[in-house]
Amino acid sequence: MITALILDHEIEAVNGFRDQIRENFKGMRVAATMVVADLDRFTKLLRQHQPQLLIMDIRFFGANGINVITKTHIAFPDMKFMIYGTYDDTEYMEKVANFGVVEFLYRPISVKEFRISIERIIKVFDEINKKRLREAAILRDYERNRDAYRQLFIRDLFVSNMAEPDILRQMEYYGIKIAANYVAIAVKIQHDSDEDNGRNLLAWRVVACAQGLADGRGLVFLDSPERVYCLFGGIRDNDEALLLAAELRARLDAAAEMTAFIGVGRVYPHAGGIRASVKEAVAAAGHGRIVGRAAFIPIDCIEPDNFSFAYPARVERDLIKSALDGDFDQAEKNLTELMAALGGWKILPPRYIAKIIMGICMSISRKTAERGLDLDSIFREFFNFSEVFALSTTNEAEAFMQASLKAFCAHMRRLRREAAADLAKSAAEYISENYMNRITTTKIANALGCIPEYLGRIFMEHQGSSIGDFMAKIRINHAKSIMGGESLGDEDIAERVGFSDGRHLRGIFKRYEGMTTADYRRTLRSSSNKEFSL
Repeated sequence: MITALILDHEIEAVNGFRDQIRENFKGMRVAATMVVADLDRFTKLLRQHQPQLLIMDIRFFGANGINVITKTHIAFPDMKFMIYGTYDDTEYMEKVANFGVVEFLYRPISVKEFRISIERIIKVFDEINKKRLREAAILRDYERNRDAYRQLFIRDLFVSNMAEPDILRQMEYYGIKIAANYVAIAVKIQHDSDEDNGRNLLAWRVVACAQGLADGRGLVFLDSPERVYCLFGGIRDNDEALLLAAELRARLDAAAEMTAFIGVGRVYPHAGGIRASVKEAVAAAGHGRIVGRAAFIPIDCIEPDNFSFAYPARVERDLIKSALDGDFDQAEKNLTELMAALGGWKILPPRYIAKIIMGICMSISRKTAERGLDLDSIFREFFNFSEVFALSTTNEAEAFMQASLKAFCAHMRRLRREAAADLAKSAAEYISENYMNRITTTKIANALGCIPEYLGRIFMEHQGSSIGDFMAKIRINHAKSIMGGESLGDEDIAERVGFSDGRHLRGIFKRYEGMTTADYRRTLRSSSNKEFSL
């Protein structure tokens, strides 16, 4: 049942609307009406009845009408509005088009017109209900696969550069309780056998040992048969992290004969430092061949002052975002900052620079592919695998990335311009094909899968006029064509070309043509008589 409120100063209009709904629309009821503009009572009615539909004269609250509709939409985002007014209110009404308004009408409103509008509104609510049912089914499916999604989050926590708010929100959602002061430990397993069963069994033994240590205060993730990640919380300082690694080493020794290198990252007070600690732990584990077999290696103990800083994960994220935005100047600044940070390392793990650059290139390409672009072509054109693998110094990496990013950003800017032009063209075609229907910027944007404000802006840039002006001119041109070829009145023509009625047609026609429809017909007859007299 759709619940509605009706707001109009004219009691006859209120009663007429209410009677039409009661008699013809069993799936809708009028919960309350107002004929006097009283904001306090209006607020009470909203809270009391929680209506899904508000039918109101745009001038019911005087000059405050737009403000009332805007605030009501913000407070009740699922509520829809049917608003109406005079032709002089057209621009006034268009200002609230993006705030839940699904129907615009012009006075005087005929019974037929009101019924048609309510029928359309009911279809809108039917679609909303269908969408909710689909979303409910998706949520049920999500709940069934919750454990799988939780594992995906844990994986991303270790291998992706997630922002701190996202980490904390998903930890809370999945019920993962890890105290602040985070440290990562990476276990690099050396396998003596190439058999998959033996490799997997050994990896799961490592996981079991780590889980016993992490119970209640951390997470364990099996990245591959060669690598296991651990995350612990509530660690006071780096010394406690080393003791934790030593305990894990002892458990591994007791559980199985194996060669494993345990790299320890630094302790970070906030979740935003988790990825930095992981990278440090991986780097430390990568030095196992230097330190010795079956060792655990703290990040600060490889060489004096070697890894005594946090990996600039934020800068890497900003670099990727700038590249995707096509902002080369900002991407170049981010790249310089990143390379300067890496340049502070006196000794780097083997091929570490290449791995970092490859990770950045992969992230850019993956996110580009998510936008519908071909992943292979991105690598071929901008991020060549063989060149990345050959990088060994920060100077080489910076030179390679500068050239690649410059070309890639130019490519992204060109694609963005082309996409904007195509979107504006699609909007113009949509209007040309649907001008005879009730369409708004919001409806066009929904049909094209974009945001109304963005559509309005790029339409103006590429078409040279607002969507409203373009639509009005299309309708006027079709109206003029009909007037020149058929003997129809304004009411019939208005219905054919998308105006609400003859008055609406005449008002818009006068605004854009500088003459009334009657004057235009006279010019047509005059022209026809002159041609005939010749």
